[in-house]
Formats: sequence, structure tokens, C-alpha cells
Amino acid sequence: MHTLDLPYAEIAELFDRDLDVVKQAGQQWLAGRQKRNRPLVPDIRLLAALSDLSTASVSNFMRGKQGSVSEANAQRLAQLVDMVGYVPSSAAQSLRGRQTNMIGVAVPLSSISPDFYLQILSGIKREAEILGYGAMIFDVTTEEARDEFFAKMPFLGIVD
Repeated sequence: MHTLDLPYAEIAELFDRDLDVVKQAGQQWLAGRQKRNRPLVPDIRLLAALSDLSTASVSNFMRGKQGSVSEANAQRLAQLVDMVGYVPSSAAQSLRGRQTNMIGVAVPLSSISPDFYLQILSGIKREAEILGYGAMIFDVTTEEARDEFFAKMPFLGIVD
């Protein structure tokens, strides 16, 4: 999403802010992302800039920390999240929580019926994303290899 697509008027009204100030906040965020060659995906900094709240307050709200923002601001932030299409970064969450938010799936893709496994994997990936997880798919052909693989995997920090 580009900030040009943001509903600036709705955001300004939601937070009772001047429209030009909200537009400027969005454009500054965009310029910073472009300058650093970062993806134009809404992040906590954008939410903070548009709402005129601190990144700490927005982060605490997103993690469900009680008392981090007023009830009114919590409702406004929830609406803002929907407006901009914000999705929490699993990479950022994993740094903070020491979790990868990744699940590992080992299947014998080189088996006789790889189409069966591809259908299953598609469903796993879709459900994992809904729950905020990523899925790493690994081709493991023997039972011994699979057991060894999963015995080591959590300790490598690749999957939870």
C-alpha cells in the first residue's frame, strides 16, 4: 500500500487532527521508507505518526497491554489498523519474544504422490498465515531423517 492510498480525511477526522498534518505525517513516513529502500508496508511508525501517539504506545496497544492507551485511543487505533491494512511483523515479534512464529513441516515431496502433499501444504500455509505464523517446508525422504531433523530444528532457532 502506498500512503497515497490512505484515507487521510477519515484518519484526520478519527483522531481529530488537521488533514494537512496527517497527510504530511504519511508523506514523511513514505519518504523515509523510500530513502532507506524499505517496503511500503504499514508499520508501527506509520500508525504512530498518523495517530500522533508514540511508537511505544502503539506497540503496547498492539500487544494488548492494558492501560497503554486510553479506551478512546484504543478504539481509534483499532479502526486505524483496519484503515491502513496493518499486519504485525512476525520478524519484529520474534525478536522481542524470542520466538520465530514459524512452523516447520517435513514431508516427502519426492514421494510417489507429491500433488497430495502440495495440497496439504497449501492448506497449512494458509491457516498458518491466518494465525500469524509462517511455514517452512522441508523435504525429508526417510523416517530417520525426519526424526533427526525435528530433534534438532527447535534448537537451531529456525522454528518454534
